[in-house]
Amino acid sequence: MDRTSLYRMLAFMQKRKWVSLEKGIDGRSQSASLAEAGRAAMRRADPRWANTQTDVIGRFGRAQWNIFVGELGRLIECANAVAAAGAVREGTE
Repeated sequence: MDRTSLYRMLAFMQKRKWVSLEKGIDGRSQSASLAEAGRAAMRRADPRWANTQTDVIGRFGRAQWNIFVGELGRLIECANAVAAAGAVREGTE
């Protein structure tokens, strides 16, 4: 998720009192905490999300879903390795 979308979504959730934001140590960062209203929203959404996920996996096919999830894991590992190699090259690790 890009930074603008993240901030927009956090503002949306903060307006609804789903999250609280606190300034970080360095003044440039913030920390978001899930508020009770946010927990309640998640509890309400959870059964619908579970049904949707079950429907998507059913249409996609369980075997294909498992392959897809495995490949996403490999992609994450590759991206992390590239990021780590870049940090080492730049001396920022």
